[in-house]
Amino acid sequence: MNIWRDSLKAVQIVEPGKIDIIDMPIPEMKDNELIVRINYIGLCGSDLNTFCGVNPLVSYPLIPGHEISGNIYKVGSKVPAIYRKGIKVTVSPYSHCGKCSACLSGRVNCCVNNKTLGVQKDGAACEYLAVSFEKVFPVENLKDKTITLIEPLSIGLHAVKRAKICNEDVICVFGCGMIGLGVVFSSALISKCVIAVDIQDEKLEKARNLGADYCINADKKNIDEALRKITREKGVNVIFEAVGSVEIFENAIEIINNAGRIITIGYTKEVAKIETKKIVNKEIDIIGSRNALNDEIRQVIDIVSESEEKLDKVITQTYGVDEAERAFSYWVQSRPLVTKIVLNTAS
Repeated sequence: MNIWRDSLKAVQIVEPGKIDIIDMPIPEMKDNELIVRINYIGLCGSDLNTFCGVNPLVSYPLIPGHEISGNIYKVGSKVPAIYRKGIKVTVSPYSHCGKCSACLSGRVNCCVNNKTLGVQKDGAACEYLAVSFEKVFPVENLKDKTITLIEPLSIGLHAVKRAKICNEDVICVFGCGMIGLGVVFSSALISKCVIAVDIQDEKLEKARNLGADYCINADKKNIDEALRKITREKGVNVIFEAVGSVEIFENAIEIINNAGRIITIGYTKEVAKIETKKIVNKEIDIIGSRNALNDEIRQVIDIVSESEEKLDKVITQTYGVDEAERAFSYWVQSRPLVTKIVLNTAS
C-alpha cells in the first residue's frame, strides 16, 4: 500500500468517559473494496451517547465515527473505473443482509441485521478504512469538512420522504440538532411553511439560515400559542420529533391536526404513555424513520453542491484526532454551543 508506517492511529472509546489513541493494523482490502484515506469525521449524537455510556447498541472498546470525508487511496481489482485514486468521497456507514423482510421490500436502511460503523462495529475515526465500493460516493466539488454533513443530512431527507410532504403542508420540526437541521433543510425545499422549535437561539438561527420560515424558542414562548399565531389557528399537519423526548412526542399527539403525520427520528429509553383514542379519533399517522438509502445520499450530495455556503456555519468546532477526548468532554459540558464537531483525522 506504500503507507510509510506499520500501524495507523485510531480513536477508541475504551469505556464511558475514556478515550485512547491506539495503533491499529493497516486495513486489508478485498477485490471489490477501496481504501479510503479519512480526512474528517463528524461526531454524531450516537457517538456522544457512547462516550457518556448511554448508547444501548454498543459494546466497548469501540472506534466511533460514521460521518465520513475522505479520498480514495487504493482501488481493488473489481472496482468500477469511476472510483479513481485521489477523488473526494463520502461513505454510507450502514450494512444490510439482503435477506430480511425489510431488505426484500427495498428498505435496506432498516435491515434487521444492520451494523452501522461506529455503533455496532468499529467506525471510521481512524486514518484509513477498507469499504465496499457500493458504499462509496464521489463528491468532487465539496469542501472536505462539508462532506461530513452528507450522512446526517441524508437522514433528514429520508425522514422528509417518509412524511410525504407537499407544498401546502405546515411543518413543525422539534429539535435543531444536526438531524433536525437536516429535516428543516429538506422540508424547506418543498413546503412553504416550516417551523423550527428548540430551546437555543443559536440553533434556531441555524435553522432559519437553512430555510425555516419561523422559529420558536420553547423556553421563552408557549409552543401551542405560538403555533396557533403563526398558522392563524389552522394548526400543524406534519410534526418531526428529532429530539428523542417522551414529553415532546406525547405533546405532538396533542398538537397535531386531524389526519396529520408524526415522524419520529429521535428515541429514548423512557416509555411514552399514549392515549390511543386520540390517535384513532384524529386518524394520526405515526411514522418511524431510520438511517437513509443510497439514492438519498446521492440526492443530498446534489443539493449540498448548490447550497454549500449555507452549511458552513453548521460546523461549530474542529479538533485534531489527538484531541478527541477533549472534544467529547467539551460537548458534554457545552451542549448548547455545539451543533457539529468534526475531528481532523489527518492532523
